[in-house]
Amino acid sequence: MLYQYILEQIYFLMIQYAGQHIIHENIYDKYSAMLFGMLLEICPSREAAEKVMVTTFKKLFKQQGLQQNNPCLFVKIIKLAMESASEQSVLLQPGRCKNFKESPLLQQVLFQNRSMKDCEDHFQLDKTTIGKMLRHEIMQLRAVKV
Repeated sequence: MLYQYILEQIYFLMIQYAGQHIIHENIYDKYSAMLFGMLLEICPSREAAEKVMVTTFKKLFKQQGLQQNNPCLFVKIIKLAMESASEQSVLLQPGRCKNFKESPLLQQVLFQNRSMKDCEDHFQLDKTTIGKMLRHEIMQLRAVKV
């Protein structure tokens, strides 16, 4: 199955970058289901979502100094996913999510390409709170069935 292939590719990358393989495994375990659920909501097909996910984790695991307890790590992962989708010419469809209108922060970060600093200034909140709000909005989107 294609999902098993994705897992094998990601775990291969974790072994390849052995210096941080435990951190990579923890990050993948913590964020992969949430990211994949979000990608299924906004990508035109399951296959496109799977390709974007593999590319996203490849890019992430090539980066040095990842900190799994960083409250903004998921935002970084999502931005890498948007970048990966763009590189693969995947047309994202945020309108497919019924509750997307109720996710103003997520819209600004993902589709208006606002930085975390811009969001902090706009909403007058700190980075940690912004990260928690984004995660909450994403989890709400995942609960919506298309």
